[in-house]
Amino acid sequence: MVGSGRLRISFEKPIEPWELGDQEGEVLVRLARKSIESVVLRGKEPIGGVRAPSSLYRPGAAFVTIEKLRGSQRTLRGCIGFFKAVRPLVQVVKESAIEAALRDPRFPPLAEDELESIVVEVSVLSSPVELPSRPDRRIEELKIGRDGLIVSRPPYIGLLLPQVAIEHGWDPVIFLTEACIKAGLSPTCWTEKTTRIYRFTASVWMEEAPRGPIKRKMAAEKG
Repeated sequence: MVGSGRLRISFEKPIEPWELGDQEGEVLVRLARKSIESVVLRGKEPIGGVRAPSSLYRPGAAFVTIEKLRGSQRTLRGCIGFFKAVRPLVQVVKESAIEAALRDPRFPPLAEDELESIVVEVSVLSSPVELPSRPDRRIEELKIGRDGLIVSRPPYIGLLLPQVAIEHGWDPVIFLTEACIKAGLSPTCWTEKTTRIYRFTASVWMEEAPRGPIKRKMAAEKG
């Protein structure tokens, strides 16, 4: 992982996404963009601290998604993050942005000539809640448009953000199936009690255009 530089470390309780406003979301997206451009153009992360509200130095979980614009179409160009809130949120966003740009195994490293055609999105995740072990209860308690999924059967684990199900038009069964596939497990692993499945919500902010205005794409539901 990249170095942390000079950073205030907080031992406060993890921040939940519904605690953040649009101003804080904009700071996180700008930070992600700055980190991506710095590592692509200069080969290193931004130097110095981050001018951000103190709340963003609390531990947090987040993912950074990079999409490439082709006309009005957006295609995935990288997505990496951390679902455990053990480090300051600003550092998680910075590292996730760099990893998404350079080390997503599905894509080659982002090139300098792509910087003008990408948009950046930051998802701040809530603490996960485990779903019941019964398959029918898992379907009942999963809400499309609210929940993301984590599927775990060590050493395998997979995560899908809440917006993925919306963008693909999936129902709960397909969402659970795709989460199992993402974890590298059988598509029906969600029907087995040995598979642990968690839901979470997220607040999401995104660039409307490369380096353009930032808007909230999704608001996390509390609880």
